[in-house]
Amino acid sequence: MSRAGLDIHHPFIGLACKSCFTLITDHDHLLSKAFRGHAGKGALFSLVFNVSLDPPCILLMNTGAYTIQEFACSTCRSYLGWKIIRAHEEPEKWKEGKCVLELELLVARGETVAGRHQLRKYRSSLAVAGESGHRRAFSDDSQGARERPLGPRPRGLPSNTNRMEYRKSMIYVGQG
Repeated sequence: MSRAGLDIHHPFIGLACKSCFTLITDHDHLLSKAFRGHAGKGALFSLVFNVSLDPPCILLMNTGAYTIQEFACSTCRSYLGWKIIRAHEEPEKWKEGKCVLELELLVARGETVAGRHQLRKYRSSLAVAGESGHRRAFSDDSQGARERPLGPRPRGLPSNTNRMEYRKSMIYVGQG
């Protein structure tokens, strides 16, 4: 794993929670790598398992507003990402029911020697972006704008102790 995030190229069997190594999803369910989360790089998956969902809330991104449910590992309760329940913009409806996983919070399971070679190849593709000196990885599906949550972002990721303060800042939608 590099500082820029988890390498999600072939071959790996699955992605697991970084805290307790519980299997969360596998490569067969990967839809897009062109997403961002609060912790950095993210990816869109059609299916995740071994997670528990929080109540729905609204998240504003560059592509519009979404009703989402954050989820955590069902074993250790570590935050992992969110599920898109409803896209409020018509062109984004295809994302409904899909899950965004924050790659910084996951580890690859079943990595092979070829997987380590891919990781070295990925690290060498990192480039310096602009004057800020931030390292960005180039993705083969980086068409269009990246998903970036709008609004204030917490430093790092909310831990279990300050998670309530973070969640209070989000707008909750009543269930009905």
